[in-house]
Amino acid sequence: FVLAALLSRTAAYYIFKRFGEIDPDKAHAKITHEELAAFPIPLVDFENRASAKIHDSIVKAVRRIRSETPPRNGGSDDLSIEQNLRKLWGLSATQDAYINSEFSKVPEGQAVRDLFPNGLPKKISK
Repeated sequence: FVLAALLSRTAAYYIFKRFGEIDPDKAHAKITHEELAAFPIPLVDFENRASAKIHDSIVKAVRRIRSETPPRNGGSDDLSIEQNLRKLWGLSATQDAYINSEFSKVPEGQAVRDLFPNGLPKKISK
């Protein structure tokens, strides 16, 4: 679950904005233990059936992706992870669209290709 949150597009957006680093590999390498402790990993209320179900769905999707050789981003599991994390973060559809649109401003390089292996969504393509 934590891996899904750390590797999500939403976390990449947070890192880009918080640390001013476009390359996720470099940005993650610069994060200290103190910063990681304050990182906005979504909280799961396991007493709430809907919240627990979202958590379990994310974990199952991560396991499916990791079972592939090699593991691949993109596809329905990847999209469902992102959408479910954004639900747990309490982000609206408008905020989702804004975050996605911010990636269209990033120079298209390996970092963007890793985040969007099937290309940028049509509505935010340059």
